[in-house]
Amino acid sequence: MLAPAANWNFDQLLAALHVLIYNMALVDAAYLPQTGPYTFGSQGQYTNAATHTFRDLKKFWDIPSGDIQLVPAHGRAMLDPELNYRVFTKIYGLPDAPSRFSADFVAEQLNSAAMGYGDLPIFTFNAYAAPGEFLPGVGQTPKRIAFGDGVLEGFDQVGLGDVAPQAILAHEFGHHIQYADNLMRADLPAPEASRWAELSADTFSAYFLTHARGAAMQWKRVQLFSQMFYQIGDCGFAGEGHHGTPNQRMRSALWAYGVADSARPQGHILPALSFFSLFKAQYPQLIAPDAVN
Repeated sequence: MLAPAANWNFDQLLAALHVLIYNMALVDAAYLPQTGPYTFGSQGQYTNAATHTFRDLKKFWDIPSGDIQLVPAHGRAMLDPELNYRVFTKIYGLPDAPSRFSADFVAEQLNSAAMGYGDLPIFTFNAYAAPGEFLPGVGQTPKRIAFGDGVLEGFDQVGLGDVAPQAILAHEFGHHIQYADNLMRADLPAPEASRWAELSADTFSAYFLTHARGAAMQWKRVQLFSQMFYQIGDCGFAGEGHHGTPNQRMRSALWAYGVADSARPQGHILPALSFFSLFKAQYPQLIAPDAVN
């Protein structure tokens, strides 16, 4: 995913830096008005997997979800300078003149074969659950999951395309369960609150993925994906966006699989709050210091 950067000139590197800092395609998809019909993946190749999984998640979990939207974040959208400009000014509140210059500059630079016409996976290698909130200059925003093409295509390139759409979407839907049931921890300092939220979303995801009435995936396949995905975990314990260490994230997923596997009666789905109560009780064990070999 990073190989093309070796051949970029200074202007292309600068444009890429704008994208990596401001995430215009993903932020626009998360917060600003969108028009369908929606496709997922640069060629639409993940549309069925994404839309079917989203439908199944809404049936599986017992939260009000009719107003949650699933929208794509296409890198090529940043070829439109107006999209870049509205993100710079409406979301980040940046001044008009430099925003206009940067918006045009990024659109021009991305519009080349060397930069994949905006569709290189690195440019949209993320997904985001937007809670629906009031933003100054924008107004009330909808509840959304913005799904970057890049995160789907990146995992597909390493042979995990059969698991990634479901797993990442289930994680982001887990955040919407947190929003709906007020499960975030505003009482904790930022690093710990972030770890709490991310490990909780990991468990909601793994429970759905391996449950007989969820995605019904074999644990071995979910485990393989998780081992790679959870490298997004980190050991920066003081960072505001701390996700938990890779071992803590894997431990959380394995615990959730055990809950799904032991469901009695067979196939019983726990209400979200009941499952969360189990997670809350288990949390001290999930974050226990990683074993030293």
